[in-house]
Amino acid sequence: MKFKNTFILVQFSFLIIYSSYGQYYPVPNSKLEVQNKNLLEKIEVKSFLISHFITVNEFKTYLNSVKKDSSKLFYKAQLPCSRDIKEEMIHKILNNEKLQKKPMPGVSWSVAQNYCKWLTSKAKSIGYEFTYELPLLSEIIAYTNLYGSIDNNELQTWTLNCYDESFFEYSDFLNYQYNAKTTDPPAMKRKVIYGNSYHINYNPSNLDKKYHYEYQDSSSRYVGFRIVQRMNESKEDTLNVQGIDVDFSLVNNQLNGIYKEKYPNGKTKVIGYFINGQRSNIWSIWDEEGKIKVQRNYLNNIVFDFIFPKTNFPYQEIYTIYPEYVLIKNKQNFYPYQFVEERTVIYSKRIWRELNTTNEPELFKQINFQKIVQVLMEDDVKCYHYGKNGDLITELTIDELNEINTSYINWDYGRIEVKEDFFFNLDNLKSDTRQIAISFYNSTKSIQPDFTFYFPSARFTFAKSKYSSSIKEIKTLDDFFFYHNYRGNIIKNSNFFYDSNSKNQQDLKMELDNLVNEHNLWLNYGR
Repeated sequence: MKFKNTFILVQFSFLIIYSSYGQYYPVPNSKLEVQNKNLLEKIEVKSFLISHFITVNEFKTYLNSVKKDSSKLFYKAQLPCSRDIKEEMIHKILNNEKLQKKPMPGVSWSVAQNYCKWLTSKAKSIGYEFTYELPLLSEIIAYTNLYGSIDNNELQTWTLNCYDESFFEYSDFLNYQYNAKTTDPPAMKRKVIYGNSYHINYNPSNLDKKYHYEYQDSSSRYVGFRIVQRMNESKEDTLNVQGIDVDFSLVNNQLNGIYKEKYPNGKTKVIGYFINGQRSNIWSIWDEEGKIKVQRNYLNNIVFDFIFPKTNFPYQEIYTIYPEYVLIKNKQNFYPYQFVEERTVIYSKRIWRELNTTNEPELFKQINFQKIVQVLMEDDVKCYHYGKNGDLITELTIDELNEINTSYINWDYGRIEVKEDFFFNLDNLKSDTRQIAISFYNSTKSIQPDFTFYFPSARFTFAKSKYSSSIKEIKTLDDFFFYHNYRGNIIKNSNFFYDSNSKNQQDLKMELDNLVNEHNLWLNYGR
C-alpha cells in the first residue's frame, strides 16, 4: 500500500536566506550567577532572540536602503571607517562574493544602532511587532551559556553596555547604559565589546581586565555585531507530557513565543520559537548530558534547513540547482501534494479538531462557510454522510443532495470539524499535517457533524477564497490549511476521545504530544 496525495512538494534543499528576519536563537528566561564582591547574586535575564553575526550581505542591504532613502552625507557616515579601516577596503569586502555570508567587520556602535532602528521599522511595515537592539552584556552571557560556540566567533561583538571601571568593580553584569552625545568626552563613549575573534582569544578569568571596549563612534576590523529581537511578553504555561515538562505560550489559541522541553533531570531538551502557530527561527535539541545534537532553522511550518550537525554533503551545489521538492503553486493556485510511500512514514497520528467562532474567531470572521458549501455543491464535490469518525464511505444519493441543496442555508456555520493526519517522513526527516475531510453540522443541536467533504477535492474551492494573515505566505483559505495556521481544539485522536465541552487541558496535551514525539525522532536520527 502507498499513501498518495499526502505530503507537499517542498524544496528541502532550501538554502538559508541570510535575512535578519529568521536567523535567531531563542533564549528563555534565565538567571545568571554574579559575583558581587563577596556575595553571589542572581541576575534575571528576560527571554529574547539573538542573531548570528550580521553578515556582509545583510549590512549591504541596509546600505542600499540608506542610499535610496537618505542623503549622500548620511550614507557615507554609515560606512565603516576608522584608524585601521579604509573606505577602499570596505568596498572590496562589500563586493566580494565569497564574503557575503561572513560577519560584517568594522561597523561602529552608533551605526549598528541605526541598523537596528531600520530593521525595527522594516519589521513593523510587514506586520511584525518586534523591536531590534544590540544585546546587553547579560544577554550575550546567557546566550553563550546556553548554546556555547556552535557558530564560530569570528569577530568580537558590540553590546549595549557602557564601559566603566567602577561599575565592573562591583558587578560584572550590571547593565549600565548611557547614550553619549557628540559633545561628550571620549571616556563617556566607551562601549563594551565581548567575545573572541580570529585575532584574539583570551580567557577573562585569567585577566585583570575582564572586558574590552571600543568607542561608540569608531570601531576596528576585529569587531562585528549581533542583534537581539525583543517580542511582546506572553503568559507562559507548563504541562507535563510523557514525563517531561513542556513550557509554552498561547496567544489567540495559537502557540506563540518561546517553546521549551526539559528532561526529568531538569536539563534543557528542546528550545524553539513559534510565531502565530508557525515554527520560526532556530530550533535546538540537546541530549540528557547537555550536549547539543540537532539544530534546524525554520521559516515556517513547511520550510526549514538543517544547520547542525554540519555534514559531509559533496553534492550540495548540484542538488541545490536540481532540488528534490519545489514549493510552487499549480494553475489552480494551490500547492500540489507530494507522492509519499508508506515505507517512509515512521510515525503518524490521526486527529479530529473542532474549529469554531471562539477558538478560531478570525477564520469565521473572514470566511463565509455557507458560501463555501454552496460552491462545493455547485462544483459537484462529493458529499458523504458523516459516518463513523467522519469516514468517507456513504455518499449522498441524488435525492439526498437535492434535499440538502435547499436546507444547507440553515446549517450551523459557527463550527466545523477537520480530520487530519500528522506524519513524520523518513525521506526528508520532516513532519507535516494533511487534512483528509472537512465536516459540517446540520444544526446547533448536532452533537457530531452530519455531512463531510473529501478535503483534497475541496481545495480547488478553498484556493479561490481569499484569506488575510500576518503570515505572509498565507493568501487563501487553502494556504491557511496548507501551512496549518490553526489549532482549534483537538476533540479526538486515533488513541483518545473526550467530551469537546470539557474544560481540562487534554487537548493541549495531545497537541504537545506530537511535538515531543517529533523531537524524539530528531534525536534518534541525529538531524
